[in-house]
Amino acid sequence: MSVVFWPRSAQRQALGESLFISGKLLDLERKVALSEPVVKSLSVENETLKNKVTILTIEAENDKEQVEVLEKSLQVEKEFCKLKDKQIGDLELKRLNVRAMSVKDFKDSDKYSDELCKYYVEGFDLLMKWIAKHHLGLELLALVVDDVEKELMSNRPSEATIENVTEEAIDVAEVMEEVAITTPVEPVPDE
Repeated sequence: MSVVFWPRSAQRQALGESLFISGKLLDLERKVALSEPVVKSLSVENETLKNKVTILTIEAENDKEQVEVLEKSLQVEKEFCKLKDKQIGDLELKRLNVRAMSVKDFKDSDKYSDELCKYYVEGFDLLMKWIAKHHLGLELLALVVDDVEKELMSNRPSEATIENVTEEAIDVAEVMEEVAITTPVEPVPDE
């Protein structure tokens, strides 16, 4: 083997480069040594974050399932409310029908006819008293009122209807009007 000698300047240059490279290597080793704990810390943090992401992904999937269950439950509740609203509407209609039938049944009853007759007679009596008070010259006994009253009372009160009571009232009013026209009345001051 032969030994090759380099010139001194080349040796110095090689030595300088070697020292420079060694210094760089030491710097890099120091940086690597300082970076290793940071890398380990970041690796641990990365693993922690991966675990958290996995947990959050599972929770998100569970939440999606719960949202679907709640949406189905909400739909069922909406349909239930619609059914209840329909039932309430049906019951309201039924209530109105029952009310109308009750009113009709009452109007068709003897009690209603008796009440109509009673109000008619009371109104007629009140009218007679008023006429007697304000038209002193009017001869009420000459009226056919007694005949009308007898005819009304001879019928069973249950047979009195709005139509025949109204007809009788019109007849009585016409008779009273005829008598009032034919009988002169002196104005009398109110007492």
